[in-house]
Amino acid sequence: MSNSPLYSLKEAQDIVCAPGTLLEIEKRLIDGRVVKVWKNAWPSMRAFWVWARSEHKDKTAIVFEDTHYTYVSAFLASMKCASILREKYQVKKGDRVAICSRNYASYFIVFWGCHLIGAVSVLVNAHLPYDALLHCLVLTSPKVTFLDPQRADIFESTAFSKGSSLVVIEAHEGKGHWENMDDFSQLMQQCSEVDAAKVLAEDPNIQPDDNATIIFTSGTTGLPKGVLSTQRAVVGIVFNVMSNIARAAIRWGGAFPPPPPPPDAPQKASLMPTPMFHTTARLIDSMQMAGTFAGHRIVSLRKWSIDEAVRICQEENVTQIGAVPTVMADIAERAELEGFSSLEVLIYGGAPVPEVMYDRAKNVFSKALIGQGYGLTETNAGIIGFAGPDFEQRPLSCGCELPTHEMMIMKGDVEAPRNVIGEIWLRGTSIMKEYWNDPETTAKTLTKDGWLKTGDLGYICKDGFLYITDRIKDIIIRGGENIPSVTVENALYTQPELQEVAVVGVPDLRLGELVVAVVNSKRGAGGTITEGKLIALCKKRLPRYAVPVMVILDQIKLERTETGKVIKTGLRGIANEYWLKRKGDEAMTESKL
Repeated sequence: MSNSPLYSLKEAQDIVCAPGTLLEIEKRLIDGRVVKVWKNAWPSMRAFWVWARSEHKDKTAIVFEDTHYTYVSAFLASMKCASILREKYQVKKGDRVAICSRNYASYFIVFWGCHLIGAVSVLVNAHLPYDALLHCLVLTSPKVTFLDPQRADIFESTAFSKGSSLVVIEAHEGKGHWENMDDFSQLMQQCSEVDAAKVLAEDPNIQPDDNATIIFTSGTTGLPKGVLSTQRAVVGIVFNVMSNIARAAIRWGGAFPPPPPPPDAPQKASLMPTPMFHTTARLIDSMQMAGTFAGHRIVSLRKWSIDEAVRICQEENVTQIGAVPTVMADIAERAELEGFSSLEVLIYGGAPVPEVMYDRAKNVFSKALIGQGYGLTETNAGIIGFAGPDFEQRPLSCGCELPTHEMMIMKGDVEAPRNVIGEIWLRGTSIMKEYWNDPETTAKTLTKDGWLKTGDLGYICKDGFLYITDRIKDIIIRGGENIPSVTVENALYTQPELQEVAVVGVPDLRLGELVVAVVNSKRGAGGTITEGKLIALCKKRLPRYAVPVMVILDQIKLERTETGKVIKTGLRGIANEYWLKRKGDEAMTESKL
């Protein structure tokens, strides 16, 4: 690649999306608005899955522990699942089907089975507490709910039904039988290939703007909201990922599409390090979709384990991974120790990337294309992004808008100029349709002309790259000074012995709020890190008013959403208790003097 860009961002994008190319863009009238869409996108998830089966045939499609499916065998299994849904449970196009389970190979089968008949897949975070799980299911009223054994145990002892038939996947891992629940493996054995084939013969006529998925927000400030997205939005994930990589290649003198691998080259794999329902920016779904398009093996883990992830990366020829920065940091650290560097594409998402994390990944995976994506559950994975030298030169940015999307910064009711912080607004074909059954919140979040108010603060630099400064609710206001928590967190992350950092505000009668940092050190750091050392570091890197009054070191386990974001709602109260205790101890000490 060149040492300097050969094209501007717009010029590179125009080349990538030119007439006659795979990534060609056209304008369409949708819901009364003219929007840019991918001209060559499949009309539905069903059409995409049918294409993948025909294109990749006997390549391995799904790997989960000892279970392997080829694209052909996975497609046949998904047709059987679709037949069961349609014939036994009378599921038709537009009906909801919920999956509430940890990762299994059968999770993928059910997911694609839903889409073969135009059902709306409802992906529920299986790790939620019971009340939140129940909320998600009652909200969406699925016709069928698929549960893993752990969730089956929970729901067997409750009165939940709401007209939803309950089916247990991988029942052999639990007690094997649950009252009023069907065993998925038995249903699959009873379904003939002849019945399954009818699913392909009878086209449900799924259109691009029909409903496709419901995925839930993280729920860090209340009960999760159901994000409804269209077929066009979900299928577009494939093109969004491709356009990000293609734009980086063309802009810096590379080739796109890259030359095909030799016929005898080993099949590549994409690793899904966290659950299928893990999706604030739908990062994991984007890796699954892009990997399926490329004919990769999609390898998933039962639960996150760095030991298992490293073993799989080496054994399965994993070349592509997308994950939150903390997961990437674990992988880079172990890869450096064990001397493997097979990864070719690394895409960060879910949280800003501290510069030290990027530097380590670049040193370990020197030949890899490293990128960053920014999005929310409401945007169906990243619709802002960049990769390659642009990311290398601006690791604190999250990129610029992808071809069928727009971004702007709003300060109050006026669009802000470049380099001025305001709320990030996004618009385009990947934006959600609505919050399911919640018109009031939908109206507060989506403008009538399609702009999504993200609740994130940021600015666009003079070169057109977006920088996130914080969540609106995570700004700490100390004595009238606005302190982005991410700024303090990035300063602390320059201490290499720290594993994770979260900064919150605690109440103060005089100043309103004070800055408190909660940090945990890496294994083996020993006693090399002290609170005083970290505060001294902050004093060198931050304005005086942004320096933490207290650093809580290795005392609090940071709870995270499935997308890797720290849940700060409860953390603020815990940090305040530590601060009040310290002030009390100091007052008691002074009284004795």
